[in-house]
Amino acid sequence: MKLNRSDITVVLRSSGERTVPVTWNLLGSQVSEDQLIEINEVPNSRALRVAYQIALEKNREWILLIDGDILPFRSMIDRMLQIAENIDKRVFCIQCNNLDKMMRYPRPSGIHMYRTSLIEKALNYIPKENRTMRPESTTMSRMEQNGYPTLFVNEVLALHDFEQYYKDFYRKGYFCAHKFTDEIPYLKRIWKQLATENKDYKVLLEGLERGQSYNGLVVSNVDNFEELNIPQLLIEKGIVEKKALNATQIDFEYIDEIFNKFTIPVEYYNSIIFSKLNSKKDNIPSIKRRFLQLKGKLGIWKLGPWIIANYFEKLGRFIKLRLEG
Repeated sequence: MKLNRSDITVVLRSSGERTVPVTWNLLGSQVSEDQLIEINEVPNSRALRVAYQIALEKNREWILLIDGDILPFRSMIDRMLQIAENIDKRVFCIQCNNLDKMMRYPRPSGIHMYRTSLIEKALNYIPKENRTMRPESTTMSRMEQNGYPTLFVNEVLALHDFEQYYKDFYRKGYFCAHKFTDEIPYLKRIWKQLATENKDYKVLLEGLERGQSYNGLVVSNVDNFEELNIPQLLIEKGIVEKKALNATQIDFEYIDEIFNKFTIPVEYYNSIIFSKLNSKKDNIPSIKRRFLQLKGKLGIWKLGPWIIANYFEKLGRFIKLRLEG
């Protein structure tokens, strides 16, 4: 089926990121005004539910949910629609890669294009608020378990985390201590190298160190970080926050330039790729941290029943899929 730009609704998920006005402007050059909507819901599970409801209301073929820290290429929407033309009707979501400033390699994050006809099913699988670090990934995984997979496209179609506020880099570094436990040695190594010339990485290191000292459950909700008083922490470190960006301050030529100059550090191949080949060994720290998080959230007396319930939930899904053939 031939698709064009009129077949998509674009929802910009904003949490006050510095690039939100820029991203809005760049997306606005690719779709009409009535197709572009900004939401400011937290936590991410609630934002996801609101975006899905918008998809049903607008009733276009696809909905593109894009985070406020994403800078899209000029070809992003056209390319995503082109990919969608030739895929199976049971594919629920399409994800492309972006160049990630924080991680320093291409990865899928912050860009999800969903098939509207499957949204009603997906609404049933959104996790409850403040229950998981990855509510969107959890929803996609549950859909896949029920026969509606996500298509991952290796093509890079955007930048991620470039030109963000220092306060957001601090929060992201803190979050990395819990979300990317296997990659902490790699991140520390490259951030220390880059911090001498770029203050963003100095702030990331500060946030990471603070995050490693906390063993409780961390969820994807910017409001949960208010008690840290990150702006004051930055002042104490002598770091002056960046000024706000205006909508036209970054254009597609700037994005192209960053893309063309971007280099993946050799540590990525030595550390991340190697660790994936030895994933069984490397999963031990994340399992331990997950245990500590659950223990902190549920308490020791509820932890045992939770583990048993989780086992039977997975067993039930397995039996259901086998019966459905």
